Formats: sequence, structure tokens, C-alpha cells
Amino acid sequence: MKKLVVLCTVIYGLTACNAPSTGNGASVDLTETNKRLYERAVKMGDDRTAMVALNYLLLNDTNNYEYTDSLARIYLTTGNLNAGIDLGLKVMDKYPDNHKLLELVAVAQGYNRDYIKSYKNFKKLHEEVGDVTYLFMMAQVLVEQQNYNGAIEKLDLVIADTATGRFDAPTSSGGMQEVDIKAGAYFFKAQYAFSQNKQQQGVDFLRKALDIDPTYEAAIVMAQNLESMAQQQAAYNQQMQRQSAQQSAAKTEAQKYEEWKRKNGQ
Repeated sequence: MKKLVVLCTVIYGLTACNAPSTGNGASVDLTETNKRLYERAVKMGDDRTAMVALNYLLLNDTNNYEYTDSLARIYLTTGNLNAGIDLGLKVMDKYPDNHKLLELVAVAQGYNRDYIKSYKNFKKLHEEVGDVTYLFMMAQVLVEQQNYNGAIEKLDLVIADTATGRFDAPTSSGGMQEVDIKAGAYFFKAQYAFSQNKQQQGVDFLRKALDIDPTYEAAIVMAQNLESMAQQQAAYNQQMQRQSAQQSAAKTEAQKYEEWKRKNGQ
């Protein structure tokens, strides 16, 4: 935050000291300068500069909900979750049907472990928009709350719904991958089944996840781990069988020797 304050101060000094002048020596309106700065930053994909420009614009026009919405989205997508949530809720008070912003707020609330509010907002989105993806997001919140039965109920609704959608799933490289939500639903059900020692059920759910989305990395990794474990178990079983056979053969030889000794009076 200290770096942001310094950056704001520097940019303010630059825009104030070097502002273009009109013919009569008056400085050009700083609001217009910051608007141009913001527009240029958006074109360049420069979130940091866009954030600074929006803050200055809002200093002069605190009730501009368009700027507030834009700043909230930048905060929410760059990790300043608390500021983004606060600004997002301010916009939602004025425009309660701003569903895309509400979705970002709900996701951020989940990251902040404010699960009750996150779930409530996803539920509102599902009721108002009808997108099956929000059912999946509700299930994810319930998993975070360790309400697995409730999560399974929501996942079953996702699977039964004729609509489909996609969600962002983490990859082993630290990136994100878009995955079919029905594949995601089966994957989470597989995880839960394995945690309950329902191995065959877990395998069946995992197969369904990969049938729907064969590129789903997390499911591929789980399948590979299961195959590796099965191979290790098979190798262990073979080793135990060999040892058992060797022990049995040795026992038989010992019995034969004892019988020979008896027959020969030894």
C-alpha cells in the first residue's frame, strides 16, 4: 500500500506540474487529463496506472458509479480484495442487477473465507440469472465449509441440469485451465468417494469426469496416481505370493526330511 501511495503522489506531481496550458496560461482540467490517462492505461493493459487515474477521477466525482465499478473490478482482479468488495457492494446498492460485478465480489468473499456472504451472493446470481455455473460455485463454497453432503446435492443438480458451463481449475504449473463444470462435478464427487473409502465409486466418477473433459489436468493426475498405486499394490501382492510360496516349499521340504528320519529310525 505504501508503494501505491508513493506512486499516486508522483503521478499527481507530474500531472500538476506538467499539465498543458491554454493560451491564457490556465491549466487544462486535470479531470480530462486523468480521463485520458485512464483510457490510455486500459488500452495498454496497465492496471496499476488505470487504478491511479480512477482514484483521482473519483476524488473529483465520488458518486460516479461507472468509475467506481471499473476500480472495483481492477481491485478484485489484481488481489486487493477488501477494497474491491467494498467498492463492488457500493455499486451493487445502486445497481443490484450488475451480475458480473456481483460474481467477482462473491468469488472474492470466498477467498476471504466469508463463506456465508459468498454463498448468499452465488445463490442470488443463480436465482436471477439461472446459470448452472453458479450452482457449481455454491458447491465449492460448501466444500470449503466442509458441508460435503450439501455440496454433493448441488453437484448432483449440476450434473442433472441440461445446461453446461466452464470454470477455472488450477493446474500443476500454477496456472488456470478452463474445465467443463460437469467434469468438475464428477471430479469432486470422486474425491469425496475416495475419502470415504468407496474406491470403485470414486473410479467410476473419475472416469466420467475424463469422458466429459479428457484434458482436465487434475483428473488426469488423479488417474495416473491411482494407476501407479494399483501397480505398486500388484507388485507388493506378487512379492507376498512369492514369499508365501517359498515359505510353503521350505515347510514341505522340512516335513519330508522329518518323515524320512522317522522311517529310518533317526
